[in-house]
Amino acid sequence: MSEQPPQDPYGQNPPPGGPPPGGPGGPPPGQGGPPPGQPPGPPPGQPGWGQDPNAGQYPPPPPPGQGWGQQPPPDYPTYGSYGAPPSGPGPYSPTDAIAYGFNKFKDNAGAFLLLALIAIGTSFAISIVGGIITGGDALFTWDQNGFDFNPLAGIVNILSQIAYTLFGAALIRGAFDAVDGREVSVGSMFERWDKLQIIVVALIVSVLTTIGLVLCLLPGFAVIFLTWFAAYFVVDRGEDAVSALKSSFQFTTSNFGTVFVFALLGFLVFLLGLIACVVGLLVAYPTVAIGAAYTYRRLQNQPTAP
Repeated sequence: MSEQPPQDPYGQNPPPGGPPPGGPGGPPPGQGGPPPGQPPGPPPGQPGWGQDPNAGQYPPPPPPGQGWGQQPPPDYPTYGSYGAPPSGPGPYSPTDAIAYGFNKFKDNAGAFLLLALIAIGTSFAISIVGGIITGGDALFTWDQNGFDFNPLAGIVNILSQIAYTLFGAALIRGAFDAVDGREVSVGSMFERWDKLQIIVVALIVSVLTTIGLVLCLLPGFAVIFLTWFAAYFVVDRGEDAVSALKSSFQFTTSNFGTVFVFALLGFLVFLLGLIACVVGLLVAYPTVAIGAAYTYRRLQNQPTAP
């Protein structure tokens, strides 16, 4: 029976002249070899068993034309980023606040105009009913018989002021919804705020403003300015009337210059609304209200919808 040539452990015949000393893939004589029962090592120049054949090739080479340590081109995406890095809003600007208010009004014009029409219709209804009840008499009258006070006219005036206050707060709620990126609707404008606290705020502000105007006009305007955001704190944070007045005072005094400039711009917007045959007020009121809500958010480092 002829002798079979020895088989290579890898299934190949040994090279002519027999396997190298120490077996296939083994070390030269005298330099040790694999332990008994273990397969010989891989061929010279190849990675060891279980090693990554691509070891030493990470990270991947830089893009063409770029060397290691050089900055990539501006349009080359970096690891961990997807396009341009996000950028936050820029510095607050009163003019930007007015522009923001106008743009958000355009996006939700239907809801704001419907609220305005309901408010106007309610005011006319109260006036007509009040005129019928009071016979057209004013709250205070003066004739040859002396001074006269009409309590029914007083009740009508109070109801009219309450309606005006509630519609104003609803407008503020809608302004916050627009600034926060929520859906704006007439129904949602009358939700999520305390009606009683709004009325109390309006009553306190009315009394203080009247006293200030009687004293010397300027204190009355100061009261209007310092308490401007009280209703915003009631609607947004649910604060009670007294706390909201304190918060408004702190907010306006802490940002006096910025809020004052915004107030002047708001006054110009109202003036333009009056010049535009009064109809412009239907745009001016929500524009300034949204701009004020935007100012309220930005000056307190709170997020706003784009």
